[in-house]
Amino acid sequence: MLDVRDKAQFVRGFIPNSIFIGLDGSFAPWVGELVPDLKQPILLIVEEGREAEATERLSRVGYDQVLGYLEGGAGGLARLRWRGRYDRDHQCRNFRPAPANGGSPYGVLDVRKSTEYAGGHLAKSMNIPLNELSKRQNRAE
Repeated sequence: MLDVRDKAQFVRGFIPNSIFIGLDGSFAPWVGELVPDLKQPILLIVEEGREAEATERLSRVGYDQVLGYLEGGAGGLARLRWRGRYDRDHQCRNFRPAPANGGSPYGVLDVRKSTEYAGGHLAKSMNIPLNELSKRQNRAE
């Protein structure tokens, strides 16, 4: 599932495990980075009235396997039984590191570009730029 709505709509509700790439941003390059398989079937979550635009823009860069879209755009999410949401309480300013005794098995993954990471980051965080995540995951499998 590819969610191409604007960021404000996405953070109000999203489908877990969908990929968010806003249609109004650097759409084509990010689709190419995050969906490397041109034959990947795609289900769109798109603002009502922009379905044809999203499908056409995907087709222009070789993604011709659009299966369809969620009817009703963002309103379609409201009719589903579950809702994902962005939890503002977990922003970085509220981050608390794990206890020194090794309490938490979780680390911090910083997905910014390497140059952004070099400009400042959380201690003991790991940097894997977003456009490299799927490549690294495929190697680990």
